[in-house]
Amino acid sequence: MKEVGASEIVSTIELTQLDYSALTQQISLALPTAALAWEPAWHEPHPEDDILSPLRWNDQPYQGINMLRLWAAATQEQYPYPHWMTHQRAVCLGGELKDQAQGVRISYVQTRSATMGGDYAEGLAFYRSYTVYNVADLAGLPARYYELPKKVGGSNPDARHDTLEAFFVATKVEIVRGNEAMYLAESDQVVLPAFEWFESAAAYYATAAHELIHWSRHPRRLNQRVGDAEEEVIAELGACFLLATVGLAPSARQLSYLRHWLAASETPLESLAGAAVESVSYLQTFECR
Repeated sequence: MKEVGASEIVSTIELTQLDYSALTQQISLALPTAALAWEPAWHEPHPEDDILSPLRWNDQPYQGINMLRLWAAATQEQYPYPHWMTHQRAVCLGGELKDQAQGVRISYVQTRSATMGGDYAEGLAFYRSYTVYNVADLAGLPARYYELPKKVGGSNPDARHDTLEAFFVATKVEIVRGNEAMYLAESDQVVLPAFEWFESAAAYYATAAHELIHWSRHPRRLNQRVGDAEEEVIAELGACFLLATVGLAPSARQLSYLRHWLAASETPLESLAGAAVESVSYLQTFECR
């Protein structure tokens, strides 16, 4: 991942006693050079060959016309995952629908039996239908649903960072797999794409640190409330601070993200730095427990 001013932003700061004021000042000076456009640091891979045969939540394959319907939808949307399920089933598994999720209506034939009661004749066949969603349109499901088939790989060339991995484990934050990065306040979970999907280890940990800062500000922890723009600035600035403790400079993507949200905020960067420092300090206490 390209680093902006790494020697100026990080190497002149004593990392064992990080000078957050100096780091904030250096980030502020670098912001005018940051691009206004921001893009995510991960890329969701797609199957290299045919779309996989659709599966139910319990790994049973769909058959007949339903298989064809779901296969066609997966081909059109380029879903990388084979599993489909109803909204109700997703909720039972701890997941939730993403905004603008598109379901597919499928149907089946049921034959009436004597045990079903009612006035209808036994053996009468009738249709039932319901809507299912590909797991790409669902967040917060168990990690196994987001595991890609072996033929679908990521592009991250880096190894994991042992210190940062241990840091995240120490917080006991619940991280679940998804195809977007977000913090779900209601379920108190951090959703992250697979490590392999990111362009680099630094990009992965910058994203994870951003969501971890959001997590730290939950009412059960620091209980801090600000506007949306200010919240995003605090989370990204806190991520910069966390990564700086292991010698990783803010990236061009992080600076772009900060510049974007600062433009939507009436509060200057320096005034939000204190809240970011508070979150980082709170998270660092987990290492001592």
